Amino acid sequence: MLPRSPDLSRGHIERDTPCCAGLIDGLGGVHPGTVIASADGLSAAKAKDGCVALRRQLGHEDASVRYHVVSAGLALERLTPAHLERVSRDKDRDVAALVHKHANK
Repeated sequence: MLPRSPDLSRGHIERDTPCCAGLIDGLGGVHPGTVIASADGLSAAKAKDGCVALRRQLGHEDASVRYHVVSAGLALERLTPAHLERVSRDKDRDVAALVHKHANK
């Protein structure tokens, strides 16, 4: 029996599908688009098991990647105060602003 395909049409992925492992692997990709898509996918899946790999990308050289990684980490509630402090000092204003917006919710 083939695994059930994720239902992306409603913006949700079943957490127990094999795609979550692929999303975690994708966080280590060399292409920024792959990392961004993986971070967004893990956030949509609410897959907290990918958070270690997600946090490894907080220092990625591409600001767009950092933005999506931080967004996912905040959505999954898996960024520690130390991570949040680091991100709040990010050289990219939009990335740093994510932490400030989150703190002011």
